[in-house]
Order: sequence, then C-alpha cells, then structure tokens
Amino acid sequence: MAKRFLDENFLLNTHAAKQLNHGFAKDIPIIDYHSHLFLNQIEKSIYKNLLGAENPETGCISYYTLLMGKNPFSCGISCCTSSVSRGIAMIPYFTFGNLKNVPTLMLYEPASYKKNITTASKKIIHLSLQIESNFPENGDAVVTLNTSQTTSFPLALRVPSWCSSFTATFGTKEYKGIANQNLIINRIWKSGEKIKVSFKMPIQTIAGDKSYPNQIAFQRGPQVLALDDSLNTNSFFDQKQNFTFSVSFGDYFKGKFKDHLVGILGGAIWSIGMSLSIIASGKAGPAISYGLGQGATVVAALWGIYVWKEFDKAPKGTKPLLNIMLLLYIAGLAMIILSK
Repeated sequence: MAKRFLDENFLLNTHAAKQLNHGFAKDIPIIDYHSHLFLNQIEKSIYKNLLGAENPETGCISYYTLLMGKNPFSCGISCCTSSVSRGIAMIPYFTFGNLKNVPTLMLYEPASYKKNITTASKKIIHLSLQIESNFPENGDAVVTLNTSQTTSFPLALRVPSWCSSFTATFGTKEYKGIANQNLIINRIWKSGEKIKVSFKMPIQTIAGDKSYPNQIAFQRGPQVLALDDSLNTNSFFDQKQNFTFSVSFGDYFKGKFKDHLVGILGGAIWSIGMSLSIIASGKAGPAISYGLGQGATVVAALWGIYVWKEFDKAPKGTKPLLNIMLLLYIAGLAMIILSK
C-alpha cells in the first residue's frame, strides 16, 4: 500500500520535529493576544511552558520545554528566545480584564489590579482588586474589592477546567462554580468587601501519546509536576527510573577503565569464537558452521527477553510474537544446517 503524501507527519522530517508537533504544538490554537477567549490555552502556556522555559538562576531561555531531560537553555538573544521573555511580561494582561463587558478575574496568583468600568446605569467607577493567595500551592484565595462608589455591577470569577468543588463565599452566602465556566456574581458592591474563593486541585494523569509512548505525566492544578534530581537524591526514581537518554560519542571516554576492559574482553571472546567458526567451516562445511555461529543471536535474544526483561513494558501481545520469532529463527538455522 502506498504511503499517503499528506499524512500526520507531513513536513516533519526529523524525530525532534515529530516530538514537538505531536507532544505540544498540534493542540495549540492560533491566539489573538488582544483577546481573552483562549484562557485555558493561555493558562497552559504560562504554567507548562513559559515559566519552565526560563532558568531562574541565570535568566537563560529554552525555546521549548521538554517533558524529560534537561531543557536546552541559551543565553543568546534571538527572535525565538526573546518571545519567551515577551510572553512572561504579558502574563498580567491575561489575568484580569473585561470578558463580554464583565470584569473577570481569570487567574488567582497574588496580585493587585486597577480598572475603570462602566456600569449598566452608565456610571464610570474605579475598581481595584487585591488577591491574597498561595496559588498554585493551594486553591484558597481572598479577593478584596475597592470601588470609588457603592454601586451595582457584575463580577465574574473564572472556574478553571481542571478544578473541582469551586466555591466563592461572600458573607454568609455561598456561590458554587462549574468547571470551565465563569461564575458571575451580580450585586451592589461596597468598597472593602471580600470574596473568599476555594477550589480543589486534583492530581490527574496525562498520557505520553506518540512523543512518550507507554508513559504518563502527573498534573496538579495547572502544573505538570517534575522530578528535580537536585532535590530528590537517592530517591526511588534514582533506583528504578526507566527513562531513555541519548548517549554521545564523547560519553565513551567518560567510562571507567575496568568497564572498558570488560568491553575489550567481550570483543576478544567474540573474535576467538568467530575465528574458530571460520576454522570449523573447513571441516564441517559452511552451512553447519554458519548455522552454529548464528546460534549466538538466539542466546543474545534469550538473555534480552528473559534475563534482562527488556520487553516487560512492551504492549500486550509482544512476548508471544517474540517467542514465535525465536522458534522460526531456530527452525531456519536448522534448515540451513541440514541443507549442508
């Protein structure tokens, strides 16, 4: 069957390009930064990308944030890396503003906001909000409203898509929010009044999809959690981690001398065995010699599958296919040997 020209990997010619597209870029909409219509995506960009893209110790920038391994930070300035700094500088513009002509609080970090709003009665009042919280450590916040005059207007509180049990308490009255919607409180406001906001941040699992197959990430609230090796030395993950890392040619020279000796010994054993196989071919014949020599592949496969358990986390059904492969391989060698 011919390969489709316009498939899911169209113009993605490298492994890195496929990872970036399938693991990050494909779900991102085109965002108009003068609009507040894409708050869920903006929140993801803030917590999962922008804040993780700048090294807090050096200020250097990583143009993309990896889910595993070290981010490729660069201290040089370019159009690409500077967009991260611009994005961070623009975060305050996406945390409070008018949404459908209703003043809306969209994120819950500690902050102060000031804005002139027009009420339904055409009054122009000065509104300021003071948010006290430890978000995203927890989901409790106190919003203090100060107005230039007592008047009626609606105030909207964004209910994040990932939260549960969202409540806003004003005096003795409690308002309940629905995830991924705005909770609108319309009343007469007096300067100095407070709203107590509370919501839970459950831990969710995120599938690795094509970029990280058979793996998951943990997300709490808006944040994807990370394991920092510098803060978790000698942890369970140090001993049991099953991650795959690339190895450069220079890493060969970082090995210990005894490790290199073991490698040299393995090469010597293989060379001796190959030499004996060539010598034996003069007596037993090429077919028998070749068949017996290729038996080394069977031994290596048995060690990998059953001793080192390299396929234990493979998809269901892989082990039977491996066993069939071994049987067919051995049968093929037997036929070669019998053919003489």
